[in-house]
Amino acid sequence: MRAWIGRFSVVLCGLPVAWADVNGLAGPYTIGAFIRAPNLSDLVKRTLAVSDPKSELYGSYYSQAELAKAIGVTQDDVDEASSWLRESIRKLNATDVPHHVASHSDVVSITLPDFQTTYMLGAGLAGVAVKNAAAPDLPQAPATLELLVTPPTPPHYCEGFNYEELCNSKSPCKWKVPQEKQHKYYRGEQAQSDSNSTDDASDGGHCTGDFDGWVCWPEAAVDGQVPRWHCFEPRQVAGVNQSSVERRAAIWRERRRGKRVDLSSAAAQHKRRADGRPTPMAQTYGDLGFRVSPQSRGLAFTFDTMAAGHHNKTKPWKTVEVTYRQLGVYFTRVLPRAAFNASVPKSPFLTAHVGGLTNLEPVDMIAVCVNEPDTVVDVMLSAATFAALGQPGCDCNEETGVDKRLGRDCDVLRGIAPAQDPIDFVLPRGQQTLNALLKDVNIPGGRFQDSGGVRLAVGEFAFQTFLQDDVDIIRQAYGLEKLANDVTVVGRKAQPGEETNFSTSGEGSLDLQIASILSPKSDLTWWAVSPYDMDGFMLAYAVQVNDAEDPPTVHSISWGAAEALYPPAFVTRMDYELMKLALRGITVIVASGDNGISAVNPGCNFLSDLAGSSPWVTAVGASMPSLASAPYCVEPVKEQLGACEEPGPITCATTSGAAVTSAGYWSVYRAEPAWQRTEVRHYLETSDCAPCNLTGASRIPTALKMPCQHINGKKGCDLATLLGKTRAAPDVAVPGSSFPTFVNKTLGILDGTSASAPVFAAVTALLNAEQRLRGQPPLGFLNPWMYTAYREHPGAFADVSVGDIGSTEAHQCDKGFKAAQGWDPATGVGVPRFLALRRLLPTAGGSPVLGLAEDDMRLPSERTEQLPAAPVAPAAVSLAAGAEAPTGLGAPALLAAGAVLLFAVAGRAWTARASARAPGLLLDAG
Repeated sequence: MRAWIGRFSVVLCGLPVAWADVNGLAGPYTIGAFIRAPNLSDLVKRTLAVSDPKSELYGSYYSQAELAKAIGVTQDDVDEASSWLRESIRKLNATDVPHHVASHSDVVSITLPDFQTTYMLGAGLAGVAVKNAAAPDLPQAPATLELLVTPPTPPHYCEGFNYEELCNSKSPCKWKVPQEKQHKYYRGEQAQSDSNSTDDASDGGHCTGDFDGWVCWPEAAVDGQVPRWHCFEPRQVAGVNQSSVERRAAIWRERRRGKRVDLSSAAAQHKRRADGRPTPMAQTYGDLGFRVSPQSRGLAFTFDTMAAGHHNKTKPWKTVEVTYRQLGVYFTRVLPRAAFNASVPKSPFLTAHVGGLTNLEPVDMIAVCVNEPDTVVDVMLSAATFAALGQPGCDCNEETGVDKRLGRDCDVLRGIAPAQDPIDFVLPRGQQTLNALLKDVNIPGGRFQDSGGVRLAVGEFAFQTFLQDDVDIIRQAYGLEKLANDVTVVGRKAQPGEETNFSTSGEGSLDLQIASILSPKSDLTWWAVSPYDMDGFMLAYAVQVNDAEDPPTVHSISWGAAEALYPPAFVTRMDYELMKLALRGITVIVASGDNGISAVNPGCNFLSDLAGSSPWVTAVGASMPSLASAPYCVEPVKEQLGACEEPGPITCATTSGAAVTSAGYWSVYRAEPAWQRTEVRHYLETSDCAPCNLTGASRIPTALKMPCQHINGKKGCDLATLLGKTRAAPDVAVPGSSFPTFVNKTLGILDGTSASAPVFAAVTALLNAEQRLRGQPPLGFLNPWMYTAYREHPGAFADVSVGDIGSTEAHQCDKGFKAAQGWDPATGVGVPRFLALRRLLPTAGGSPVLGLAEDDMRLPSERTEQLPAAPVAPAAVSLAAGAEAPTGLGAPALLAAGAVLLFAVAGRAWTARASARAPGLLLDAG
């Protein structure tokens, strides 16, 4: 995680503080002490009632004051908790710091400038010895406290202590000596010069260690005894299959859910190849400098002149012969050098397009043979001959890189996902355009996109940033007016001069931009939680939103963490905070995850998501985008729609041409909610893959385990004991592949349920706008209404019955779940259809909902207003410096549907032109 330099004003738990970072030492650090709610059972009943469209209490949400009263925490409880927390801090560092009481009086927090005190607090509460000393002696914790959460160390925290004595005095740091020098210390033979040196390099030692914060909870009191407190660091999921999930994997503590179609820059790939190390995505560029990318109904072949130079393949070539196979038939095309063009002068990336293929079908045996100018064989005639014979014209030996037929230099090219087990292409349905997306979720545009007065927030973590200019640019590219108000910021955003790229800003930019274009008149809020505010994730987020007097009514979360990391006490409290949001009429929408059965980890283990498994959120999976020109083929309205060009929506998966796989799972903690019981059990009773061995299609539910270290240690829990017994996710699915996103004026294409969550959040905001026009309350917690609507009007959701989630970002798995008719763990109850749900909107007081009209079951054949297709898709990826920013981005037509990100240079989007030409022996670049 990169370090932030400077100081930024934010608000944490109502207190104005500052984030500072010097040499990796960041802060401040917020501790949360959570008071038990006396009236929890009544609050649960009330939440279900105000969320049930058939209840007389539906829509009767609490105000802040009403909720505080209903919770029932007394002032004595608050005073006792506050006094204990402040007294404990005084005993640890002899300072008195102010505390903050949350609006509902059930959370007390203290913000400190140093990490060390927060660590000592947890150690003292649990009686953990620290640095060979007794545990800090703290006052007895009040009986009303049920949880204490402390923040993690910042990156490189321990590395800042250069002396062995200083390092060893700081928990959780320890002095580490290289193995080859350890004998000096053990024998006491270290030279005097070394012992007097203050430079750790002189003795080879260095300070190391990090810590993911304490989660502390009391055990149940027995016979009036003082309960013992337990403190746990949620760092790893204790393995089944000898595996573990690091909480700090790659990007701090939570896993974001967006994935760039091209994960690494061309320049970075060149360096790795030059160093002899493998690229992270197999066959991204071959030795000859060619790459192939899938497009709707075709392939794009890109020649990287820089890559060719790195491999000394600099001989001039006149033509290339490309061979590929689909549906058992070999195709061979000869492409002249002139067919490869760059859309921007001096671009090193030259692209040609081949069309005439069938979408949703695999393409394999892709090879490229280079024909040099002095080649005497008439390769064009030869290609035609071999094509007629049904044989590959370019028959490449992958090991030698030599064509078996004519001895030419050649490359074998493959797909880019899954990353570690690459497969051959499955042609995508198409790149996401605004018209296609509106059609996918059944929004006719025009006045139906008028969400004025509705506020929508995206929750961000791990120091993500965004630029307002990028939001403005994508709206301009889609032909939308500039936002009436800039994005409201709670927390932080990128500062002038700060580095902004797809790593630091890709996730947040994706979330904001999707919400902005689908719900163009909503007031947007960027709600950023510091990694050092309690858990730095959903608990801290829910506490902050609950503490706000008038927060947005819809929240989109595109981040996740493994549920099994956290003890039940933490999960229960997080769910309580999310339930309070539902009591206030606030909707929380969470991306289900990008790794199929594994949710947050690219391994092939069954693993559920912390937030997506909550019974108080709506979990959203991903489908593949449809072609803008093709209607759905979905029962029971297939006859109404007529002939279909392609089958209806399919599951988003790496085996279907995406960079991610929609995640589905069952919780290890949360009981099955009544509102989904009928649908989930129907799937379990009727599906032949719940789950199954995908290679043999045999049903194997009894032999599988899920991590559940706080229940059954490293043995795990039988998956079969969870199916039909615990909360299942996702609830719905919307398109989650091929979303154009601008970051610092550079266009990228991103995949993931990261995109799906803000899509459905925007749909919800539009529905809330309809509610507002009708004088009705916001939808709040969606699931009871949504499952009721599905049960009574299944046509309000486009069923997704094609595909499976037996793959991850990195691997093809041998087990998983298949999509099926009705609810399934791949895509929930299907893709919500806005016009139909609009007719089914509930009313306060439990009045009957309207029925569906015939027109609500159709996708509009014409838009009420014409919208530009999408920003131009880039043709290749490079991070070469020095390119100028684009001028007049405008709203040109999108490259052929299905284009992936191949090229983008700092501030400039480079494009390739598509060709719709029918297949032939020669193909121009169009």
